[in-house]
Amino acid sequence: MKKLSPKQFFLLLYLLTAGSMAAGMFLPNVLLPPTEPKVFYGVPYFMLAFIVIIVTFLVILAIPRIRMALRRVEIPRKYSLKHFLLLLWLSAQALILDVMLHNGVYALGIVCFGPGFWGEGGDEGVFFILAIIVVPAGLVAGAFGRLWDWCVTQPIEQMQAKGVQLPTTSGYFTPFASYGWLWKFSKGIEVITARRIRAAGVFASVFFLGFLGFVIIRHRLAKVAA
Repeated sequence: MKKLSPKQFFLLLYLLTAGSMAAGMFLPNVLLPPTEPKVFYGVPYFMLAFIVIIVTFLVILAIPRIRMALRRVEIPRKYSLKHFLLLLWLSAQALILDVMLHNGVYALGIVCFGPGFWGEGGDEGVFFILAIIVVPAGLVAGAFGRLWDWCVTQPIEQMQAKGVQLPTTSGYFTPFASYGWLWKFSKGIEVITARRIRAAGVFASVFFLGFLGFVIIRHRLAKVAA
């Protein structure tokens, strides 16, 4: 069987995760009576796929024999707890930001155009989808080391070859302080591409989209190299 490239692996895992979460969000509304709670033991249905895949990843990471059995899931040596925490913080912060933007845009629509602006049962859609599906699915897909290696570790090695060193102290791998690491990473991307990819664009991509932003930047790096 042909081995999947990192890009194909990410797209497959991302689409499976996002599709599962979307199905968990919409199918209960179609299949269950209106009075039936849309939760499973207190957990919203759309979060179940997210939880199951994260637990699966942790089991693979913790039990070497399972990792050996699943050879197609490659977890590189350089994938450390710091990397996972950085991915977790950046994704969580993007999720919180998108939730705040969703609520802000929703409120702004009501203030500017009246209570009926969104229609009966309507809602702001863009930041809602980003917060509920796009960013969480990126966190799940990004938790697999081969994707972090492709999107982050390989560009960092290119930066090191040009003399750019990113911080490795623990302080940069904590909530909100991780934005300092992200900005230095963004400046490194600007250096290795001779400013063809700007730091502000790299930072904004990850700031709003979480790990999906890293994937978009990695794809642009490949196009620049070509």
